[in-house]
Amino acid sequence: MTLKLKLQLAISVAVLVTAGVLAGYAVGSIRSRAAEDIARIRAEKTAQVKQDLTDKVNTVYALIDAQYREAADERYLEQKYGQRLEAILDVAGATLREHLARARRGEVSVARAQADALETLRAMRFDGGKGYLWINTVGRPYPTMLMHPLVPRLEGTVLDAPEFDCAGDDDRNLFQLAVELTAARGAGFIRYSWPEPDGNALLPRMPKFSYVRLFKEWGWVVGTGIYVDEAVREKLAEITSGIRKIRYGSEYFWISTAETPVPRMVMHPIRPELDGRTMDAKEFELAVNGRAQNLFSAFRDISWKTGEGFVEYSWPKPTAEGTPGAAAPKLSFVKRYRPLDWIIGTGRYVDDIEVAIAEKTAAAEAQVGALVRRIMLASLVVVILAVAGVSFLAATLTRPLATLVGLSRDIADDEKHLSRRIGLRSKDEIGQLATEFDHMAERVEASFRNVREQRELLQSVLSNVPHSIYWKDRRSVYLGCNDRFAQRFGLPSAEAIVGKTDAQLGWSDEQRARLLERDRGVMDAGAPLLDARETLRDASGRDIDCLASRVPLRDQAGNLIGVLGVFVALPPEAPAR
Repeated sequence: MTLKLKLQLAISVAVLVTAGVLAGYAVGSIRSRAAEDIARIRAEKTAQVKQDLTDKVNTVYALIDAQYREAADERYLEQKYGQRLEAILDVAGATLREHLARARRGEVSVARAQADALETLRAMRFDGGKGYLWINTVGRPYPTMLMHPLVPRLEGTVLDAPEFDCAGDDDRNLFQLAVELTAARGAGFIRYSWPEPDGNALLPRMPKFSYVRLFKEWGWVVGTGIYVDEAVREKLAEITSGIRKIRYGSEYFWISTAETPVPRMVMHPIRPELDGRTMDAKEFELAVNGRAQNLFSAFRDISWKTGEGFVEYSWPKPTAEGTPGAAAPKLSFVKRYRPLDWIIGTGRYVDDIEVAIAEKTAAAEAQVGALVRRIMLASLVVVILAVAGVSFLAATLTRPLATLVGLSRDIADDEKHLSRRIGLRSKDEIGQLATEFDHMAERVEASFRNVREQRELLQSVLSNVPHSIYWKDRRSVYLGCNDRFAQRFGLPSAEAIVGKTDAQLGWSDEQRARLLERDRGVMDAGAPLLDARETLRDASGRDIDCLASRVPLRDQAGNLIGVLGVFVALPPEAPAR
C-alpha cells in the first residue's frame, strides 16, 4: 500500500470515526432527553389522571355519606320510630309487671314468674316478624343475655364478644351501652348494626335503631328495635340510581361490597347484569398491579389497608354505542365507605398516555434519523475534500520519496549505483532525509571500496600462502577456502567449496570421521589444536601426510561460529637404506 493511499485511508478513517463519535454522542443526547421527556410526560399525565380520579371519587363519596347520614341520623330515626318503640316496651313492661304481681301475691315463685315472663316476651313479634324483644342483665363490666328469641345460643352468655362492638359512631359494645344508658336515664335509644333476620339485607349487618328500658325490680334491661332498612334502602336506591347516570367522557362509577372471600357488585352502570352478583367469575381474574388476582378482591384489599388506593389493570373499553369493547389499560381509584362497607370506584383508560408517549418516541427517533443522515452527508463531503487535499499534498511528498525508493532499490541490486545521488535540497523532513541518504551513500561507497580493497588484499594473501586453508560453520559445513585447498582437493574454484561437507570431497569414512571429531573437539573446547598429523587423499587419489592446525572461529562479539583449519603438506619420507 502506497504512502498516498495510507494517508488517504487514515484521513478518511479519522473523519468517519470522528463523525461516528459525534453522531453517537448526539444520538445518545437526543435519546436521553427523549427518555427524560417521556418519563416526565408519563409522570405528569399519570399524576393528573390520579388527581382527577381522586377528586371525582371523593365527590361521590361525600354524596353517599350525606345521604346515608341523613337516613341514619338518630334524631330523624327517633322522630320517625321513637313513639312506636316506646309503645312496644310499654306493652312489654305491663307484661313484666303482671308476672311480678303474681309473684308478690304468692301465686308463683319469683323464679317461676321470671321464667313465664321471659317466655311471654320471647313470643312477641312485630314489623312483619322481624321485630322482637330481648332481655339482658345489668351485670358489669359486661351483662349476660337472659333471652334472645332469634339467637338462643346467646342466652346465659356474657356479652363481651367483639361481634357486639357495633353501637354508635365509636363501635361501643351494644349491651354494655344499654346497661350504662338505662342506669343513667332509665331508658334510651341506641343506633347500631345487626344481622337482618330474613337474610334479604343490603349488607351483612343492617343499621338498626333500638329502644332499651330498665326493669328495675328484677334488674333486667329490656330492648327492642327496628331495622331502618326501608329508609336506608330508599336513600341508597336514590344514591345508586343517581351515580349510575353520572358520566365524564366514557368513564363512570361503580360500587361493590367489601365482603370476603369475593365482593359482590352493588351497582355497575355499563354492565347492569353484574348487580348483586358475587364477582368470582373467571373474567375478573386479571393482572392487577402486576400480580394475578381477582380484580374486585384487589379493590377490597387495597381499601382495607389504607382506606383508598390506585389499581392498574386492563378492562373492556366502551364502544361508541356504550357496549363493552376490547380490553385497554386502565387506572382506577377506589375508596372504602365504612358505614356501608362499600367500595366506591372509578377509573380512566390510560391508553392515550401511551399514545402520547409513542408519538414522542417516534418524534425523537425521527430526529435521530435526520441528525444521523446530516452527519453522514457532512462526513462524506469532508472525506471527499480531505482525500482531494491529501492527494495534492501526498504528491509533493511521494515524488522525492519515490526517487529515494528507486535509488535504494538500484543500490540494493548493484553496488555500482552507490555513486548516484538524489541531490534534493529542500529544508523539510524529506529534504533532510534525502541529504542524509546521499551522505550515507557516500560513506557506504567508501566502505565498499575499503572492503573491496581489504578483500582483494586478503584474497591475495590467501592465494599466495603455500598451505591449504579452509573454514567451516558449527555444523561442519564449508564456508570457504583458499585456492591452494581448492586445487589440492579437486575443486574448480575456492567459491565452489561453499556449502559442501567432507563427504563431498572424496575422503574415506575413516578420514571424515577423524576430521569431524577434531573439528568438533576444537569447537566444543573453544581452544586451538595445532600440528596434528593427518593423512588426506588429494584430487589425484594420492594420500598425503599433513600437519593440521585448527583454531576456533569467532565473530566480532566473541561468539563461536565455526572452525578455521590449515593443512601443511609434509615432504615424502626418504626410503630406508
